[in-house]
Amino acid sequence: MKPQERHALRFFGRTYEKDETIYFNWSLSGFVFRFHGTCAKARLLTSLGYHGASPENNATLWVSIDGDEAHRRLLTLDTAEGWYTLAERLTNEPHTIRVVKRVEVGYATAGIAELCLDGPLLEPPSARPRRIECIGDSFTCGDGCYTVGGKDAYVSANQDATMSYARLLGDYFDAEVHVIAKCGIGLVWNYAGNTAEDGAIALPQIYSYTDYFNEGSSLLWHFEDFPPDLILLNIGTNDASYIAKDRERWFTTYLTFLQSLQSYHPGTPILCTQGAVNCFSSETALAVLEERATAAGLTDIRFYPMMPDYDPVTDGCGVGMHPSPATHRKTAAQLIDIIERLGLLSEEPQRK
Repeated sequence: MKPQERHALRFFGRTYEKDETIYFNWSLSGFVFRFHGTCAKARLLTSLGYHGASPENNATLWVSIDGDEAHRRLLTLDTAEGWYTLAERLTNEPHTIRVVKRVEVGYATAGIAELCLDGPLLEPPSARPRRIECIGDSFTCGDGCYTVGGKDAYVSANQDATMSYARLLGDYFDAEVHVIAKCGIGLVWNYAGNTAEDGAIALPQIYSYTDYFNEGSSLLWHFEDFPPDLILLNIGTNDASYIAKDRERWFTTYLTFLQSLQSYHPGTPILCTQGAVNCFSSETALAVLEERATAAGLTDIRFYPMMPDYDPVTDGCGVGMHPSPATHRKTAAQLIDIIERLGLLSEEPQRK
């Protein structure tokens, strides 16, 4: 991007620049800008679904104008590089355009290389005062929350991170949210039961990199760019069916990952949870972890087993038993309650 454009856009999520294009590949990542005019277009780049192998998994973006989420537009990136209209036929006055990636990091990339406006760029809006980092799997991505095309259709149309509990937490606490989550990922075992020895990628392997799935280990993440006020770790569902193979390995890996998080974010409270669907004996597992964390001298860590309020009959059921938007709202309500009861987010954010 041109330097003047780059500085007039505010990016959110883990992003990086490559070949004069700024990529925002994680769920809920994107950019926002303000301009004075009637029309805005962007030159966007993408890897297409699974690097061109699956058009059904192309990147989808939400575009909202002046905060009007009720009339936001869905944008599907269906060509490797092209110009896309973000807004048109607006009144000739200042407007705010917000673009958010709806699907997860593994489906397809999304990058912006250039803007075309019929008026000048203005100062971008300020970021929200708080910062929450949500680490997890498909639940955190909002995967499978719809069932367009059937209950087994793992396609972009059925994934929407803006329906996830992560987005709802950000809205409630007026916080910027970084999502570090991938469908099917676990701490040791992925959804298919594979480990690093089988070539699978586990959560601890990716955390310290900007985007391990698309750039590998070439880009370390600069943790000072996003010092969170709270870390929410919701992991273990994909491991659940395989933990009986080696319980000790799973518990040890979990504690080691917590130690890693604390080394990157000293003093930041961490809330560990599981669920709300197909938990691995959530209450028992988290009780063991809490006991071991205390014995290991880990501080600022809380454990909360999700209450079993998943009701696919009343709330609807997503693809592969994934939570629906109604279930995500229940999950968010539980987490908001425990965060407030434990005082994990202070009234005034503590900037590090």
